Amino acid sequence: MTGESDMKHVNRTMLAAATVLAFATPVSAQEACDRQCLIAIADSYVTALANDEPDAVRWANGAVIMENLAPIEAGAGGFDTITAGPSDFVLHVPDPVSRQVGLLAMMREGEVPVLVGIRLQLAEASAIEEAEHLIARDLSPTQIANLQTVRPALLREVPEPYADSRARMLWLGRSYYDTLDNK
Repeated sequence: MTGESDMKHVNRTMLAAATVLAFATPVSAQEACDRQCLIAIADSYVTALANDEPDAVRWANGAVIMENLAPIEAGAGGFDTITAGPSDFVLHVPDPVSRQVGLLAMMREGEVPVLVGIRLQLAEASAIEEAEHLIARDLSPTQIANLQTVRPALLREVPEPYADSRARMLWLGRSYYDTLDNK
């Protein structure tokens, strides 16, 4: 891959993570965990992952953990291989409506940089009932150069006149895949 195709791959990964969050089922207001709460849980999870401390986060009974589409136990997979991170490249995607948070971050396995995507689904009492990791290894020099810091535009709040309804955002997320099918 080279420059433009590298970024298209990263952009598709980020959009896919956001789309997964958008299709989630809303939960009742009594179980509220706002944006900052979700971001704090995601950051705690990443710290636990890098420090191989799965017991440092609160797990729901019967929690399901997947890594690169395969089931793992708490403490296996990235808990064993991730050694540091995140770097300055961290992008949070909190969704209080569905009680989910996504995170995209550059981390390390030994001295090797890896791009890690995480999705957490919370149960009541903010316990993690689902955790998914996607770890992209063998990053090209161009990808690594483009993943040093998050572009400022991605961190900006959407201005009120451009903030759409949740239904509209779901429609936009679905249309991305229609576009891929039509190319």
